[in-house]
Amino acid sequence: MDSIIVRKILVCEIANIIDSIELPHPIRVAIDGPGNAGKTTFANEIAEQLKLLNRNVIRSTIDGFHNPPEFRRRQGQFSPKGYLEDSHNYPSIIKYLLEPLGPNGTLEYKESIYDFKVSQPTNSKLKRASKNSILIFDGIFLFKEELINYWDYKIYIDASFDITTQRAIERDSELFGGEDKVIELYKKRYIPGHGMYLSLYEPIQVSDITLNNNNYQKPTIIKLSENKYHKKMYQILNS
Repeated sequence: MDSIIVRKILVCEIANIIDSIELPHPIRVAIDGPGNAGKTTFANEIAEQLKLLNRNVIRSTIDGFHNPPEFRRRQGQFSPKGYLEDSHNYPSIIKYLLEPLGPNGTLEYKESIYDFKVSQPTNSKLKRASKNSILIFDGIFLFKEELINYWDYKIYIDASFDITTQRAIERDSELFGGEDKVIELYKKRYIPGHGMYLSLYEPIQVSDITLNNNNYQKPTIIKLSENKYHKKMYQILNS
């Protein structure tokens, strides 16, 4: 499948799909993809559209569940394997977010536990969700075996490594200490680490929908699973 839809229309249609899912607990939506593919922007747009549909939205991100730097780098600063295995605190994502919002959950959750930019706990307070809430959670490596079975709808945002590296240079040069540092990290750690993820976990294949986001304004649908929620989307693509 290789169908281009104007971004605004696509955001509206995906929000409508999520809104149509009926479960006895909050809907847990994962937006996965490589760094700088455009996950956060897309997640924010979906969240705003769902609010227009009068849905209560819980907005969270993998960036609030990093491990401390000494743990993230324990296999080496440039280790692709360390990037894949040690970056995030999966038990805390499950304990504080996915299980409370899942079947028979308490509905009491935390949006984050750790601020990686200052290497300190966020000390966020417990909040209480309503059963008809929707969690929009974006980040990398969300379809690993630790998390895959907790998601109720799975979106993968793809982009070429050349483009994600260029976006990283524009966005993260100050954070990482300059353009050369960004390029080195991406070539040695991030790109090969994500390549391992693609090979081991096949996130595109397990997603409900995959978008190529090389062009922000015209994302391309490259995978759409066959299920009852996608009937209208198939009609749009075939019209």
